[in-house]
Amino acid sequence: MLTKKCVHVALLFVAIVYIVLQIQLASRTSSASWLGATLLVTTTAYSNAIPNNNTTTNSFYGSQATGSRPIRLIIHVGPPKTATTSIQCTLAKAEKSGRLSKFLSAKVVEAESCRPTVKEARLRFDKYKDQFQHLSNKENNITIMKDDEPNNMETLSKVIKGRSFIPECIFKWNGLGDDYTTTSLRYPNCWGESYLNYIQSYRTATKHSTFVISNEHLAMTFGKFREQTCKRVLDDVLSSLGGGSGSSSSTVEIIYTHRMFLDYLISMHSQEYGGDKFKSKPVLRKWVVSEEKEGKHTPALVNYVTEKMKLDFDLLSNSIKCLRLASNGSQRVQFKLIDYSDSGNVLQSFIRILTKGDESLASNIFNVAYQIRENEAFSKKQLIPSDRIALIAYTEGLIPTDAKGNVIISRGEARAAVKEVMDTLNTTQIKYRCPQKMYQPLLDQLLEKTIQLEQLAFPEREGVKEQVSQKFKNAINNQRLCDVDGYEMVKDAKLRSLLVEKFQSLR
Repeated sequence: MLTKKCVHVALLFVAIVYIVLQIQLASRTSSASWLGATLLVTTTAYSNAIPNNNTTTNSFYGSQATGSRPIRLIIHVGPPKTATTSIQCTLAKAEKSGRLSKFLSAKVVEAESCRPTVKEARLRFDKYKDQFQHLSNKENNITIMKDDEPNNMETLSKVIKGRSFIPECIFKWNGLGDDYTTTSLRYPNCWGESYLNYIQSYRTATKHSTFVISNEHLAMTFGKFREQTCKRVLDDVLSSLGGGSGSSSSTVEIIYTHRMFLDYLISMHSQEYGGDKFKSKPVLRKWVVSEEKEGKHTPALVNYVTEKMKLDFDLLSNSIKCLRLASNGSQRVQFKLIDYSDSGNVLQSFIRILTKGDESLASNIFNVAYQIRENEAFSKKQLIPSDRIALIAYTEGLIPTDAKGNVIISRGEARAAVKEVMDTLNTTQIKYRCPQKMYQPLLDQLLEKTIQLEQLAFPEREGVKEQVSQKFKNAINNQRLCDVDGYEMVKDAKLRSLLVEKFQSLR
C-alpha cells in the first residue's frame, strides 16, 4: 500500500515538474519572440524601410509615432527683395524631388513663387475647399464668412494661379475695425483653426511633421497690425496646433530677412519699373507724348526712393516690432532674423535654419549645392536706362516714321534696340545724371531712416550708425542713386549714329 502511494506521489511530482517546465519554456519563447520583434522594428526603422501607418522614418527625426510628434510650423515672411524667390524655388525643387519629405518629413504648404501648373493648382484649390468649410465658390468668388456676413477675399482665378490667400485673409481681418483690438478678440478661421485643419490634413495623409509657409507679402501685412493684435496674432495658431509648454509642444518659427533700407528701395525701383513691367504696364508700352497723356516716363531713381521711403519704412519697422511682440514671452514661438548683407548667402542661412544647422542633412536635401535661382534683377535694371534713351531718341526725331509721320516701331522695340547698342559700349561711355544739392535734405532723411531700421533689426550690434553711414556714402559715390542721362547720351555723335542705324534696320 505504501509502495503504491509512493508511486502516485512520484508520478504527481513528475507531472508538476513537467507543467512547470512547459510554462517556463512558453515564457521564454514568448519573451524571445517579443525581443525579436523589437529588434526587427528597430532595425527596419533605421534601414529606411517603408513606414507603416503609425510610424514615420526620416533622417531628421528617426522613428517616432506620428501622433506623438509635435508640428513644426515655419512661416517665412519675406519681405520683398530679400531672396524670397530663390528660397521658394529651391524648396519647390527639393519637394518635387521627394528629398524634403524623405529627409526632413517636411511639406511646403504655401509659396508665392514657383507656382504649380494650372492642373496642380486646381487640385490645390479642391483641397482648400475640402478643408475650409467657410469658403464658397459662389459667383466665382471665394468668400470668408464672419458672423454669417461674407467679405470678398480673393477671386477663384487668383487661387487657381497659385496665389496664397493668407495675406488677403489677415489683411481683411486687420481692417475690420477697432473691435479687433479688444481682449475678446475672435480671430477668423482662415488664420486660426480652419487653416490649421488644412495643415493637419497633410499631417494625417502624409505623416509629415514640418510645414513651411513662404510669402514675401506677409511681412508687409504684419506691418499694418496694431500692437494689441501683434501680441495675440499667433494665439489661435498655437491653440490649433495643439500642445502646451514643453519639448513635446508644436512650435512656430518666423523667419524674416533684413536688407539695408537703401538697397531695398533701389531694388524695388527695378522691380516696379524694369523687366516684365514694361510689358504689363500700358503706360510703359506707349510712347510719351505731350503732358504724358498716353505713355509715361520711368520715374527718376532719387524721386522714387524719396517718395517711397516713408510708407515702406513704416511697414518694415512695424513688421519687425510686430513679429517680436508675437514671439515675446512664448517658448513656442521663435523670431529668427537673417541679415541679407552679412549672411553671405540668404538661401544657405534659410536652409541652415530649416535643417537646424545639420550640414549633412542640408546636403542630402538640397543636393544641388544651394543653387540659387538666376537673379534677373540686373538685366531688368538694364532695361530702364535703355528706355530713357529710347524716349529721348523719340523726342529728337531719331525713330523712323511712315509717310504720314507716324512712328513705325514700338517703344518696346526701340528699347530693345538701344539695349543691344548699349551692350557694346564700355562703362566710361555711359553718362549719368545724379541727385543735385536740392535733394540733400531728402537724402539726409533717407540715411537717418536707414540707420534707424538697421538699429531696430540688430539692437545688440555696436557701431551701426558708423557702418551704415559709410555704406550710404559709398553708394552715393558709386552713383547708385544716379540715372543714365538720356539727353547727354544721345548728344554723342557716334552713339547717335549707331542708334539711327539700328532703328532703321527695324523698319
